Amino acid sequence: MKHKMSAKFTLVFLLIVALLIVSLASGCAARSEMMVPASIKIAKKIPGSVKVNDIVGGRENNPFLLLTSHLSSSSFTEALTDALVKADLFNSVVKGGESDYLLDVTITSYDQPFIGLGYDVKITTQWELADSRTLKGIWSDKVVTVYKANLGDAFLPAERAQKAGEAAVRANIAEGINRLSKVTF
Repeated sequence: MKHKMSAKFTLVFLLIVALLIVSLASGCAARSEMMVPASIKIAKKIPGSVKVNDIVGGRENNPFLLLTSHLSSSSFTEALTDALVKADLFNSVVKGGESDYLLDVTITSYDQPFIGLGYDVKITTQWELADSRTLKGIWSDKVVTVYKANLGDAFLPAERAQKAGEAAVRANIAEGINRLSKVTF
């Protein structure tokens, strides 16, 4: 009887360990819809249209890098475009074709810990607005934001890293748009 109980316990224990390993190992990519700020403060509306060029500096999710979340350039581009539309900063946000302004954002660093109870994610971006006809720079600024996700935010480390990354990007986008709205032409 003791042997049967021990075998069942061992099987259940191994199953739990296997599920835990799979859940810990699944690195999560930041989701663009979770990176759009709920509200964005703007100082003033900018007349004209803007086109967001593809963001550079991100990287796609790599499932072999355990316990980390990754920020893809395409997710950031989508989130920024949606946030600009939501903020109503420009008369229109052009996804293809001609516009009055071009907005380039480069992810210069995306730092996160490998493992921990709290995940401090820091993102640094370089924002540049240019006249689309002359390509002359109008405004440039570096935006740095940090967000810490704790054990209460998500139990699984990979999910905690993902939530911290999404929140850091949300804050970065909100801050970048806010600073952009203060530009004088």
